[in-house]
Amino acid sequence: MNYQVVDNFLTREEFNKIHDTIMSTDLAWQWADKIVDDDDLEFLHRSQFVSPFYHYSTGKRDGVEILKPILDRLCKGKEVLRIKANLQTYSPNPTPNKFHVDMLDEDGKAIKDYYTSIFYLNTCNGATIFEDGTEIASVANRMLTFDGELMHTGRPASDAKRRVVINFNYK
Repeated sequence: MNYQVVDNFLTREEFNKIHDTIMSTDLAWQWADKIVDDDDLEFLHRSQFVSPFYHYSTGKRDGVEILKPILDRLCKGKEVLRIKANLQTYSPNPTPNKFHVDMLDEDGKAIKDYYTSIFYLNTCNGATIFEDGTEIASVANRMLTFDGELMHTGRPASDAKRRVVINFNYK
């Protein structure tokens, strides 16, 4: 498995500023009817909230300035494809969502040669899980980076009101 985990990715001050902004009641969240853009009946009832910061197809940048400390360390000199925050609410019996890759082309096939990084905003018993069974725990101020073509999924939390991560996709 080719991935990298960096704990304490940001300074305490940088982390607190991002954390307090995204975890506040002021951030606009949008309802996403599906976690994975797929019609698999087993996962059709699952949903989450998202807060998009950037998508290459629109060039629209909403509030991305708050993420500058992360972008300076992670994406400097790279082509950013997408940045979005994901919020999954408490689940009394959390089970993993469907395995997927983040970026698809117009034909629904995984694009090639990109990276996914997941920045964890809160510590909980949720996790990122790879197809081989490797689990990366949700730990506040942790950055997970891996080849974007690796199938992965998330598991919501049963010990917190929400599990919040920021996804970065870039070349």
